[in-house]
Amino acid sequence: MISREEIIDVIRLYPQIMDAIDERLRSMNEEYQCLNQSIYRYAAYKSTVYGSVGYSGAKSDLSDMIKIKSHQEQEYCDELKKAILDLTEKADNVRRLHLCYMVLPYKYHELLRMLYQDKVGWGKVSEALDISISTLSRWREEAFSMIRTAYESKLSYTEILHLQKLQKGMTWDQLMKDYKNIRKKKDQSDR
Repeated sequence: MISREEIIDVIRLYPQIMDAIDERLRSMNEEYQCLNQSIYRYAAYKSTVYGSVGYSGAKSDLSDMIKIKSHQEQEYCDELKKAILDLTEKADNVRRLHLCYMVLPYKYHELLRMLYQDKVGWGKVSEALDISISTLSRWREEAFSMIRTAYESKLSYTEILHLQKLQKGMTWDQLMKDYKNIRKKKDQSDR
C-alpha cells in the first residue's frame, strides 16, 4: 500500500523526482550500450587472436582470459538491464500516483496542493477554504484514500483520466463503484 509520505513526496517533488529518474535512466542506458559494444569487441577479438601469454613460466591462454572478462561483463550487463527495468517501473509508478492526485475532485486537489505544493499552513488553508481544522484533516485523509484507491485499482491511465471528466455530481466512491461495474460488464460481454 502506498504510504502517506510517498504521496506527499510525489505531490511536492514530482518534477524533481522524474528528472532524477530520467537522468539515472539515461546514464544507465549509456553504460548498457557501452558494455554491449565492449562485449561484441571481446567476441570479435577472441575470434581473431589465438595465442597465449606467459608470466614466470606459467602459461595462460589469452582466449580464456577474454572469455572470463566477457562473462563478467555479460553478468554486469544483465544486472544493469534489470536495474533499468526496475527504474522504469518506478517511473511508471510515480507517474500513476501523480495522475491519481491530479484527477482528484477540485476541493481535495486544492487542499493537497495548498498544503504540500504551496506549503501553506493549516490555519491559512482552513481560512482560505472556509472550513474547520477537523474538516480539513478529514478531507486530507479522504484525499489520500481516494489516491490510494485509484492507484491500486486495475484502472488504466486512460480510465483514471476519465474519472476527472465524470466527477460532476458524483462522489469518488460512486465513480469507483461505477467503473468496477462497467469493467465487470465489459469483461463478461467480451467472453
